[in-house]
Amino acid sequence: EFLGFYTIEEEKKLEKDGKTLIERILKVLEYQYGEEEVEKRGRNGLNLNSRKNYENLPVYLLNRSKNDYTAEKLIGDIEDITKNEVTGRFFSFYPNKQPQPNLLKWLRNFIENGCIPVVTMKKYDDNWCNEMVYGVDSNNMYLSNTDFDVVDPNVIHYFLNSPRVLLIKRED
Repeated sequence: EFLGFYTIEEEKKLEKDGKTLIERILKVLEYQYGEEEVEKRGRNGLNLNSRKNYENLPVYLLNRSKNDYTAEKLIGDIEDITKNEVTGRFFSFYPNKQPQPNLLKWLRNFIENGCIPVVTMKKYDDNWCNEMVYGVDSNNMYLSNTDFDVVDPNVIHYFLNSPRVLLIKRED
């Protein structure tokens, strides 16, 4: 049985509206917020020139290490915007925990208690991303604004257990 904050159809509409992760979280919580502040926080967390060629290797490495919008930055931005009325907690899945928790059961418990799960995971390339889990059913997780909307938890376990390393490609 599906349990979530909104339907798949509503999620598709949000994607078209270009809502940021922070906006989605605050909307689900029915928290009144200033759109300007959210826009500033949500967009400034990303360094869009992360692969820009730098003449100086140390400057390049420094910029790449600061590129990703981490869970800590996300939680900090939400706390700042809401003046600490909304907070978050980060649970690390790396290194791989054994036995692996039942992710669907764990997430369902959070959602039933009014919490909004966000997974921070390393995708196929070297970019980290934050995806809101807007629902679960008995077999899948439903992620917002991602390449794959409905995901088997085993796939997410793979991404959650990615090593925390910075990948520097030769072409960089």
